Amino acid sequence: MAEFSASLMCAHLDRLGEEVVALDRAGVDSFHIDVMDGHFVPNLALTTDIVAALRPLTARPLHVHLMVEDPASYVEPMATAGCDVFIFHIEASPYPRRLAGQIAKSGMRAGVAINPATPVAAIESVADLPFVQIMSVEPGFAGQAWIENSPARVRAARDLCGPETTILVDGHIDRTTTPQLAAAGADAFVCGTSSLFNGQHDAEAYADSLAAMHACLDGVTTGQVA
Repeated sequence: MAEFSASLMCAHLDRLGEEVVALDRAGVDSFHIDVMDGHFVPNLALTTDIVAALRPLTARPLHVHLMVEDPASYVEPMATAGCDVFIFHIEASPYPRRLAGQIAKSGMRAGVAINPATPVAAIESVADLPFVQIMSVEPGFAGQAWIENSPARVRAARDLCGPETTILVDGHIDRTTTPQLAAAGADAFVCGTSSLFNGQHDAEAYADSLAAMHACLDGVTTGQVA
C-alpha cells in the first residue's frame, strides 16, 4: 500500500493544530514537516518548536525534512521534540554515514533527500537508510511545476536501494504524477497543494482527497520497478 504524508508547510499555519487533528482523522499516514533556514534554501519555514507543539496532537509519525546547511545540529533537538523520521539533504552532508549514525543513536529513523540537479549516484553510500526522498521540484517552495525526469530518478534510486528502503517523493504529487512515480518504484508521497490542500480544509475534505489519491493507484504496484 502506498503511504501519503501531509505537508504541513501547505496547511493553514494560523490554525496548524486544528489542521493536524483534521488530517489525523482523515487518515493520513504521517506528517511531513519542512524546516528551512533561509540559507540552504531562500525560504524560512517550520521549526523544532513546531514539532514539539504538534507531537501531543497525533500518534502518527512526524517526518522532518531538513532543508538547512547544518543538519547535524538539529538531531538532538528534533529527537527531544518528538520527531520520528529525520531526513537530511545529501548536498548539505559531507559525512552522511556519520550523520545517519547520529540520527539512529538518537532514536529516530534516518532518511536522505536529493535535489533534482544532483546525480542519484550521490546517495550510494547511504542508499540502505530507511528512507530516500527524491525531490521532484526544487526544494524550498510549494506550488512548483513537476520535473518530468522524476520517474527515471526514482527508478535509479530503487535500483540502488534495498527492498526495505522506503522511496518517498516530494513535489507536485497529484493523481497524474503519482501513478508514474509508483510504477518507477516509489512507495510514499508527500501531499501538498497539488493533491491534499486544494479545497476546503476539514477532515471530510481531506478524507475525500486521500481516497482519490489511493484510487489513482488502482492496478499500480508500488515500491517496485515497472
